[in-house]
Amino acid sequence: LEVKCNNGEGYFVVLGNQIVAPSHLKARVKSFDRVEQGECARLCTENKTPKGEDFECKSINYYPSKHRCEMFSILSEPHGPGNLLENRHSIYAEKFCISDRADDCEAEEVFILHVQKAMGSKPEEKVSGDSITACLDQCFGRRYCRSVVFDAAKRQCRLHKDSPGDAMKNVIDTSPGVVLIENGCRRNAKAIEAPKSRGISRKTPKNTVRRAPERRIVANDVEISSSVDVEWGEWSDCSFKSDGKRFRVRRRNCEEDDQLCKETGLELKSC
Repeated sequence: LEVKCNNGEGYFVVLGNQIVAPSHLKARVKSFDRVEQGECARLCTENKTPKGEDFECKSINYYPSKHRCEMFSILSEPHGPGNLLENRHSIYAEKFCISDRADDCEAEEVFILHVQKAMGSKPEEKVSGDSITACLDQCFGRRYCRSVVFDAAKRQCRLHKDSPGDAMKNVIDTSPGVVLIENGCRRNAKAIEAPKSRGISRKTPKNTVRRAPERRIVANDVEISSSVDVEWGEWSDCSFKSDGKRFRVRRRNCEEDDQLCKETGLELKSC
């Protein structure tokens, strides 16, 4: 059954990744060319194809260079049977219901996920949470919160008043199981020291959905936020070994005369 979201739908976005459906679920995929990113998100939100046909859409792949929109009626792991693979030419977006606690959010808002990343700053609060959605809900409940880190091993949410949009140098690498989530509702807001009173609520009247401007998921907006991911090459296979453990590597795509880039241009990841 289709889930009805009282406060509109948003999209978790993983840059440089794509969902691949298992062979027995290929029928649950639709692909369309010459579709803009904003249109791709709108179609998924409305569960329609470009021709107006009904299609239950739960996630999308978008290929900016090809203007290709792939719609899926499944979610990627760990929320569904789809496989999430790295592809620097693709953007993966997964639909979810925006919490009723988010009174300053738009429908079709984008929440960028940074896997194995965290904010280097000290969190304002640490609270319990067992999922990305639960941590984001905690963030919605704090007016200062512009990003939140979910630590699966500790079942913990770390709430921050700053975000990767302020400076990517404040983002640090972490172990597996840690995800940094940008609060898309407050991506451009200024950091504040303490919670402020809500004042006049911006929440839309019941049974109406305020739609985000199309720029929320257009190429330029995503490319600015994704520079750290997009400028890297493909991961190698698991042929490298150190201390008895296998790992894969990828190199940064550097300009020939950019020595600093070359010196920091190797990244490792355990297999």
